[in-house]
Amino acid sequence: VHRIAATNWKASADQIGSRWKGTNPGEAVFLPGGAAPATGALWKNPDLATTFRRLGKDGPKGFYEGPVAEAIVAALRAQGSKMSMDDLASHQTEVVEPICTTFRGKTVWELPPNGSGLCALLALAALDTKPPCANEKTADDYHRQIEALKIAFAAGLAVVSDGAPGPERVRELLEAARRVDIDDAAAAAPGARVGLRALGTDTVYLCAVDVAGNACSFICSNYHGFGSGLVPATCGFTLHNRGHNFVLDPTHPNRLGPGKRPYHTIIPGMATDADGLVAAFGVMGGFMQPQGHVQVLSNLLERGLDPQAALDAPRFCLVPSEQGGSLQDAAGLETASLIVALEAGVPEAVAAELERRGHRVHRGVASYDRKLFGRGQVIFRAPPQHAGDPAVLWAGSDGRGDGAAMGFC
Repeated sequence: VHRIAATNWKASADQIGSRWKGTNPGEAVFLPGGAAPATGALWKNPDLATTFRRLGKDGPKGFYEGPVAEAIVAALRAQGSKMSMDDLASHQTEVVEPICTTFRGKTVWELPPNGSGLCALLALAALDTKPPCANEKTADDYHRQIEALKIAFAAGLAVVSDGAPGPERVRELLEAARRVDIDDAAAAAPGARVGLRALGTDTVYLCAVDVAGNACSFICSNYHGFGSGLVPATCGFTLHNRGHNFVLDPTHPNRLGPGKRPYHTIIPGMATDADGLVAAFGVMGGFMQPQGHVQVLSNLLERGLDPQAALDAPRFCLVPSEQGGSLQDAAGLETASLIVALEAGVPEAVAAELERRGHRVHRGVASYDRKLFGRGQVIFRAPPQHAGDPAVLWAGSDGRGDGAAMGFC
């Protein structure tokens, strides 16, 4: 168990243990000996290995039917849930068409709603019509990115729900984003539904590219730490709490309802051009993810940083003030001001100028608190330097996490 994983595991241990008051079937799997594994400990999960073997043998039916499904339903029903075997068996996996926009001459691809990929694309579309970020990032650059993301979140959170908006409406929103006005002199009001509660997330992102240039950008998540923390017996995994992001407003597109998926945050990304792959990338971290996509892509495509430097560069994160920000708090979302959290390494002159323009700034976020800014991975395809030379794959892995960049020959 690596250092950062051990730290976050310990911080989330109550989700597995005390939350369930001794009724969690698989508690001992994740809290062996009653505690989270320490840094350097060897942790084994034979239950998950059994589940994976079942999936390898039976495919989706190995999860949505049979012993795994029975264990899921039993664990949920013991807590008062109405989940049934029929509910799981009726699951249909979707193969969807990605959505895209252009940014600095490249095509950036994200998954369509019900995810937050649209928010990333809206911000990139708005920024694409503005001056590019400088090699040495200035207060102007931070300000424009902050304002573009505020606009994108306001638009996205108002319309994104299960399967909506559709392709035509997505195109309209992206076209409108290119016409948006960003005041270079002052921070705009947050706008309805911009407040976002920052949650620690249990997200895993990876990307891979093969010798032929085929790329995979992959992400999965249980959401808040260990999700619900409930571990079905003999399965080796926790159940998610993605339903947290439903809205309990009966008039909202993202309202709670039967057979619906909520707005969710996880977004694998990819960028291409006429020659094929430019980059496979992702930044984990709840509502930080669109913010991370914008900042990392800017570092790659505008500032010309290599993948590792693009990930290592200090970031900002928009978080709600203490007065509001939950998706369920409509009044708070209307009035809450946003805080611009700045990672250690952002120059004081930049922080002071952002304050002068009206932003509420929280400076110098460091150490383990840097998880606020997400953790990313990038594989970048560098074009040949000379005719006849091959393209070079260049990878980076975020120092805010325990990941690694690896090449295989």
